[in-house]
Amino acid sequence: MNNKTILAILAAAALIPAVSAQNVKHLCVSGLETGRDGSRFFVNMNVNPAKLDQRTNSRVELYPVIYSADSTHRVALPSLTVAGRNMFYSTLRNVDTGQPTTLYRAGRGKVVNYSHSVPYEDWMEVCTVGIEARNTGCCNEPKGDELVPVAAVDLRPRRFQPHFAYVAPLDTATKRFNLSGRANVRFIVNKTNIDWKYANNYVELDSILRTVNAVKDNPDANVDSIFLKGFASPEGPYDNNVRLAQGRTEVIKEYVRKNSTFSASVYHTASVPEDWDGLRRWVESSSLDDKEAMLAFIDDKSIPAPVRNDEFRRRFPKDYPFILDNVYPPLRHTEYRITYTVRKYLNVDEIREVMRTRPYNLSQNELFLLANSYKAGSPEYDEVFEVAVRLFPENTTANLNAANTAMHRGDYDAARRYLDRAGDTPAAIYGRGVLLALEGKYSEALPLLREAQTLGVAEAADAVAQVEMCEAGPNGITYYNAD
Repeated sequence: MNNKTILAILAAAALIPAVSAQNVKHLCVSGLETGRDGSRFFVNMNVNPAKLDQRTNSRVELYPVIYSADSTHRVALPSLTVAGRNMFYSTLRNVDTGQPTTLYRAGRGKVVNYSHSVPYEDWMEVCTVGIEARNTGCCNEPKGDELVPVAAVDLRPRRFQPHFAYVAPLDTATKRFNLSGRANVRFIVNKTNIDWKYANNYVELDSILRTVNAVKDNPDANVDSIFLKGFASPEGPYDNNVRLAQGRTEVIKEYVRKNSTFSASVYHTASVPEDWDGLRRWVESSSLDDKEAMLAFIDDKSIPAPVRNDEFRRRFPKDYPFILDNVYPPLRHTEYRITYTVRKYLNVDEIREVMRTRPYNLSQNELFLLANSYKAGSPEYDEVFEVAVRLFPENTTANLNAANTAMHRGDYDAARRYLDRAGDTPAAIYGRGVLLALEGKYSEALPLLREAQTLGVAEAADAVAQVEMCEAGPNGITYYNAD
């Protein structure tokens, strides 16, 4: 039976096939097949009475037996008896003639095809099949029993156990970090001064200060720059919007500078007179009737800036009042970014303490060193990579390593999300193949794993071999005591 035939049988009838044994020693049994066929466990074999040596006053009863490794479970199938001349006729006189013949004379007759099955039970997934020979002599004197194991059965599905390919992040010469955010400081139309009673200005400005002070209070950090970028909404004269965007940004910069201890040299500013990009994002998410026309207008860079806002108001008079009152105010905002450097930490013990108190000070490389101070796959090991991906959510290496820890703990949904942001490196391709294999999608996994192997991923060769075995089916049946 070739592999294609076996796979076809598996698909059609859930039959777990077996390779035939040739001959069970001294019992004259050949053609042994055993295993599961749907809800039944079967034993098929051939017994040749003509070759089974028995004295004239003796017989042997052959019982196929299925038993567990710890002998707590045992099932005997119907027997087949082979007797010497005198014992044959003596036994024959006592056989119920209404029953099928299971008595055969030694030294004579054709090969007997034996085939019986019993209901399949869970413990039979891993069991042994043996042939028990019960020997009887003259006057029905027992001559001893013999149990010959003939097959080790293991019907458990093969389990894919990959080696995960973690990637060490590059160790950078300087540990540079960015903290960024957006403050919706509201200004009265055509004004550059801050009105503390207007909208939620105090809270918005305080959010910038809290971010700045978080870096200031970090004993291991040095601020390189504080960048502020102010935006005005696209309304009124363009030149006036230029003035408003620049002036409002300068006012916020001065407020932050006066309420922190950093020198004026670290501050840098920029401004956008009309936040068309912000307006575009709002229009794109809206359900306005003129949505597509508005997007086409905003994307048309040929319209000169000085007349653009007036032209927009003219083309869309129905929706403009709503946009003016509800969309433009949030477009008047300030984005900020604080760039700072943190000193490197010298040993794993120091890194472990910083991980506990100030994890945001750690580089990916330091986190990787810390992870590898724990046993691979331990909760502590996995936790470090989870922290890394939270601190560096867009980094491909952090996402790949986090995907590995997620797969290790069986969280395949999380692994898939991380792998979506892991890039297309050989290790990422390997990771996607591993995830598919863990989900039992072997035919989809193999092309990715083979590609990763071609690209030099060391772990891929073993993964390919495992998946090919898993694809072939359960562990199967090993026959022994055969010539």
